[in-house]
Amino acid sequence: MKHRMDLHIHTCLSPCGDWSMSAAAVANMAKHMHLDIIAVTDHNSIANIPAVADACHKVGIEVISGIEIQTKEEVHLLGYFPSFEVIQKFYEEFEKTLPFIKCDPDKMGSQIVIDKNDEVVREEERFLGVSSSLSVEQVIDLIHIHNGLAFASHVDRRAFSMVSQLGFLPEGMKFDGIEIYNSELPYREMYPIICSSDAHYIDEIGKRYSSFSMDECHEERGFEIFRDALKKKLIECHKGGF
Repeated sequence: MKHRMDLHIHTCLSPCGDWSMSAAAVANMAKHMHLDIIAVTDHNSIANIPAVADACHKVGIEVISGIEIQTKEEVHLLGYFPSFEVIQKFYEEFEKTLPFIKCDPDKMGSQIVIDKNDEVVREEERFLGVSSSLSVEQVIDLIHIHNGLAFASHVDRRAFSMVSQLGFLPEGMKFDGIEIYNSELPYREMYPIICSSDAHYIDEIGKRYSSFSMDECHEERGFEIFRDALKKKLIECHKGGF
């Protein structure tokens, strides 16, 4: 069975995300792009995961609970977790490391929390585009303590990546893998690689994606089969949607 996944998708909760990134819209576009596994990875928050998971369940798409974290070095990392219950426990600890800066929607962008019906629950008051007080190494350790997978985000981009902020990708980091957007080289020899869209707008979903073949059903097991495919080095990267 061929699985197609986009593991870096933002919603209308991320301050740089568009209101079009509602739960139903994300689910429908993921279906249109022939994805069967996605991850919700809003900036420094997990509040919209349940809504997207519910919408995706209705169209047969598995949702991995994720988050994109900004470390004290202003490096973006992706964390993936076995379930929403597990990421909640992670977030209880991680949230304490975020400074409280009140969000001004006119200047910083809206941060909308939605329910499974795409109704607005509230606007997040804390600005989410901030750095945690934790270092890259500390975030990786915290993700691993909660049985998650830690990935370096878009390492080949010019902003908020390990390479752009530190100048290079250090050897010996305990990443489970790295995410690339355009170029795999020279990173493939260092870590397992995934390719994702980092979608902030609806038409970006699935424009970069990963795939792997495995004779297992993904239903209720998205995280587990992703982790297995990672260990078995089965994951391939793709550009340009289907």
